[in-house]
Amino acid sequence: MTDQVTAPAALPTTPEAARETINARIADKAWGAKVVAGDAAAKAEFDMLHKIEAGDPEALAHAKASAPASAEPPPKTAEQLASESATQAADRDASSLLNTLRSRFDVNEHAEQRLKSGEGFSQSDHDATTRYKAQLLADPDFRARLLAGEPHANQQLFLANLVLANGVKEEASA
Repeated sequence: MTDQVTAPAALPTTPEAARETINARIADKAWGAKVVAGDAAAKAEFDMLHKIEAGDPEALAHAKASAPASAEPPPKTAEQLASESATQAADRDASSLLNTLRSRFDVNEHAEQRLKSGEGFSQSDHDATTRYKAQLLADPDFRARLLAGEPHANQQLFLANLVLANGVKEEASA
């Protein structure tokens, strides 16, 4: 019979998990008796657990290397799949909209970042855009160009509506 000491099959792989395992081992009177009696395997496990708990890089690497390969993650629920799908679809839609905006209108980088983040525009930007849109719509020449389908008039109104639809960003409280 050889007196080779091997670490347990499932060593914890984080200091926190090692502390939990140590606490569980301390509560186990039979395991404690083995350590006190000088059982080589129990002593080796005890030493390794304390090294992992202390964050010893070699012990952590050994524990991670000896950890059983994680099984396949559990299958996702229908709700998780639906949520992921909705998020991906929203991202695709946002990208498509921004690509269209870039190709058809002159959207500046500042506005594009605000639209991507959903952060909104400042109250003063929102108020200024509201006044600008009202001025545009009050101008008979602008209305005529808009109804005639002039691209620049469409662009002006679209960008104003885009700012207004994106909302007002919340101001941080002091």
